[in-house]
Amino acid sequence: MPKNFFIISAKEVSIKRKGKVAVISYLDPDREGGINLEIGPEIEKMSDLDIVEAHNNMVRNMEEHRKANPYVAREIPDGKPQIERSKVTRQWTACGNVLRCCIESSFRSANVPVMEVDGRRLSWREFGELVSVYEGWGMRIVFVPDDELQKTPAIALAESEEDMPGHEKLLKMKPETSC
Repeated sequence: MPKNFFIISAKEVSIKRKGKVAVISYLDPDREGGINLEIGPEIEKMSDLDIVEAHNNMVRNMEEHRKANPYVAREIPDGKPQIERSKVTRQWTACGNVLRCCIESSFRSANVPVMEVDGRRLSWREFGELVSVYEGWGMRIVFVPDDELQKTPAIALAESEEDMPGHEKLLKMKPETSC
């Protein structure tokens, strides 16, 4: 489960009520944040223990749902737009859950990257806005040669380049083209 969703006890949290919402804060300083659990008008009749149980039932339901419905990321086919400009937010949004892009240098500063997606150069800020809609999700970044963006690479667990099979060849490889 994500870091903010776990079974809790009443001793581990403080609970405040804001209208129809239970604001649950973790007492352990090593745990970040908390959760705003929308309950509805029945919150007025609920004890803190009732709210903890409602929270824990939500977590159990989420776990069951995730087990019954494994996540499958949707990748937009090559040649189709992966991003579009939202008329509502006026920022770029992803059309799928996989984003193929190239990292390039900014015209202004070599230390500030731009991300090229579908031939569009997105500033670091624009790219941050694009991925910000996934707040609370995880993200894996896999770096691949720019001519292999459409392929899902094999991934080997290794602590260093020397642990990789054929690492001598990897050291000699340099990309010759860019996106």
